[in-house]
Amino acid sequence: MSKVQEVQDQEVQVKEVQDQEVQVKEVQDQEVQVKEVQDQEVQEAQDHNTRILKIWKEKGVNEAVKQMFVDPINGRQLDYAEMRTYYG
Repeated sequence: MSKVQEVQDQEVQVKEVQDQEVQVKEVQDQEVQVKEVQDQEVQEAQDHNTRILKIWKEKGVNEAVKQMFVDPINGRQLDYAEMRTYYG
């Protein structure tokens, strides 16, 4: 194998490694984004639960349950399944 061919092969290998590093970085960035979304969802769930607990404390269980069927984001009426997605 000639020196020119060896250099070309090394360049190809370097390019492959660089491509792999780019792919790894993209995956890491996606993982960070997923974690940020998950953290935001957990915080929102905690906020919703805290709001309901405050209503329960101040206005009683009946009002708390009533408010659990109101979408905390847009105020529309929730069905049972939707309410469970917020409050378990």
